[in-house]
Amino acid sequence: MPSILFVCTHNRFRSALAEHLLRQLIGSNGGSEGWQISSAGTWADERLGATPEAVQAGLEKGLKLDRHLSRRVAEENLRKADLVVTMESGQKEALLQEFPWLGGRVGVLSEVCGQPLYDIPDPYFTGELPEAIAEEIESLLKENFPRIIRMAESNHRS
Repeated sequence: MPSILFVCTHNRFRSALAEHLLRQLIGSNGGSEGWQISSAGTWADERLGATPEAVQAGLEKGLKLDRHLSRRVAEENLRKADLVVTMESGQKEALLQEFPWLGGRVGVLSEVCGQPLYDIPDPYFTGELPEAIAEEIESLLKENFPRIIRMAESNHRS
């Protein structure tokens, strides 16, 4: 069964939102069975809830993030993932440094979506509006849904 892991820093906003948005997209396209969509953070404290802003952004998109619990990136969830999607290039670089066997299975969300490489900013460090970040993540996932699915399926078969 294909597996996608979203990664950000604390796993309480960006990757959590991406996880739930992609699950929703897969479900609305009739393919939720057999997919494993998850998220983790490079510096996450375990078992903290999604931020209030993530919960609110999720509600506005028909998602329930109130039960999301953060978790830290671990070798075990990386090994299970056919596609690892980070929010920032530094996260990708750090994962490849520590886990070089990830190779072509890891990419920044923008590059996975076929866009020029750019980071999805963390609103808690940059001061950008969480709503704008949530819209950017949703837009990238919706517009590039078939591409993301193909990449994960392709990696799953190899």
